[in-house]
Amino acid sequence: ERAIEANINPEKFVRLIFCESRFLKNAKGDWRSEIGEWMAFGVAQFWEKTFYGFAKKYGVEADYKNAEHQITLASWMLRDNHANLWQNCARSVGLL
Repeated sequence: ERAIEANINPEKFVRLIFCESRFLKNAKGDWRSEIGEWMAFGVAQFWEKTFYGFAKKYGVEADYKNAEHQITLASWMLRDNHANLWQNCARSVGLL
């Protein structure tokens, strides 16, 4: 639904989210051993600063830990040519 609203390819969007998190709302990724923490979180595997930076850019109040907010924000970002932020999965599903 969000992909259609953002006028992006729904199949590729679903495949991107599946690649990033398997649609697990509490998925963690991008482990940084030097600081001992996961950098990415959620269905779209956002880094927190990236998520809130784009939420601010789009003028919306959003919750980093809310899966629906991540999906909505990711769809807007893909619409606006920011697929490079999900470089590996975006490339594997044909968005880059």
